Amino acid sequence: MTFAAARTAGLIELSQFLGFAPQHIFYLAQGSDRLYFRFSIPKSNGGERKIVAPRQELKGVQKVILEKLLADIPVSSHCAAYVKGKSVVDAARQITGGKAVLNMDIKDFFPSISARRIFGLFRSYHFSTTSSYILTQLTTYKGALAQGAPTSPYLSNLIFQQADIRLAGLAEMWSLSYLRYSDDLYLFGPRDFRHKILLEPVRRIIRESGFELNTRKTKYFRCGTPRFTLGLQTAGSKPEFSRHQKRLYRAAFFNASHRLSWGRENLSQLRGMAEWHKSVYGADETYREYQNIIRNIQSLRLHDVYSTR
Repeated sequence: MTFAAARTAGLIELSQFLGFAPQHIFYLAQGSDRLYFRFSIPKSNGGERKIVAPRQELKGVQKVILEKLLADIPVSSHCAAYVKGKSVVDAARQITGGKAVLNMDIKDFFPSISARRIFGLFRSYHFSTTSSYILTQLTTYKGALAQGAPTSPYLSNLIFQQADIRLAGLAEMWSLSYLRYSDDLYLFGPRDFRHKILLEPVRRIIRESGFELNTRKTKYFRCGTPRFTLGLQTAGSKPEFSRHQKRLYRAAFFNASHRLSWGRENLSQLRGMAEWHKSVYGADETYREYQNIIRNIQSLRLHDVYSTR
């Protein structure tokens, strides 16, 4: 079955296109709210972020929906998150240098997107009423997008697409550039600008798009002033770690190289730190050193497995 045919299909045809039994899709769609669990992760600036994530049986279907039905639908070129070929470092590079930057945050981004809007989104792409209902049930939790579902980020990009277009147009009127990374909005340019005046039309566009700005997180950085955005220092000529972050990484790998048990317990975290370093700085000497420590931990772990036999 083709993608075009799947859009106008009923339960049986849609299930076949996704590669699952109709009974399985029906079961998941009817009881999707029971197939999520909650957990929290620490925020970089303190506090916790509450996540609602699907259980494996639903998550697998959501991944297929993302791959087969959503990923080929284009999103705004101003969107830098959850798009193939783009990364947070690519986004950070756009706002590096001595630019003036207005950084805004959308309050409760995913939970603000209702199941009704998701249903309307599928209908706007000419999915049948039946397909739209089933897909909405499979991709929402208690009437809204869930923070931890693999389909939520791309659906949020599609929902926010008209707002992206309007905000980019507003930026152009001010001789500025516009960028969005998930719920973070950036208006920036080579000269300082009257950001307080600009905030009002931005708020209006956000409000008319069904969202709300988190005013506590609105920040304006004048040209040449230090700033930490998208998890990186972006005031210089290229994105960089903060001094604090560099110290944390060095301390973690030093600890791992001297305390094997600690390194074993935190191996997945160490791998993530090494790859994040590589995405910012490339495979430099520090990255190679980190990789050597990781390989050493792995080889000693393997040695211990054989030594206990």
